[in-house]
Amino acid sequence: SGDREHPFDTTIENRFYMLKDDNTDLTGGLLCADPVTPPASEVQRACTEADLVNRTGSSDPLPAAARGWFITLSAGEKVVSDSITEDGVTFFSTNRPLPAAPGVCTSNLGGARIYAIGFDSGLAVYDFDLDGNPDLFEDVAGGGFLPAPVNAKVPGLPSTICFGPKCIPPVPGSSSTERYRTHWYIEQ
Repeated sequence: SGDREHPFDTTIENRFYMLKDDNTDLTGGLLCADPVTPPASEVQRACTEADLVNRTGSSDPLPAAARGWFITLSAGEKVVSDSITEDGVTFFSTNRPLPAAPGVCTSNLGGARIYAIGFDSGLAVYDFDLDGNPDLFEDVAGGGFLPAPVNAKVPGLPSTICFGPKCIPPVPGSSSTERYRTHWYIEQ
């Protein structure tokens, strides 16, 4: 979530959500089973945030019954572009308002962050500062509004995710989701 039209609003609390959408009906929409109704006659209802697991600061495994997860961003921080998921890792960027430097009369473009989160777990998976522990995000020098992440794949080399000029190598140990073209021929 994030209101790009009000980039300097510091009062809003935004989140990043992942929803498991494998239980839809003909009318569409994310549906959840009613926990009060016995499983034999599950009554479906619209999912709410209570059906999701808060992964902010968590390192616990995601419960199998979770319908998804969310991460609460810092005060005023907002998602400002699209996200992508590559090799089981979701990448996105945010912007957060920062106060102007002392003695400067104009506002700045705020702080920029990039996130790399395990799609199926909602946990940090990338060691941005190379200290041996995964970090949820990295602050990008210069700040501002980063472009949407793209997979800068070069044949024969591992995928690299780029946010404009800021690129990061693939997450070590991530699973490959590379697709292969297959052709078949039926003789008639």
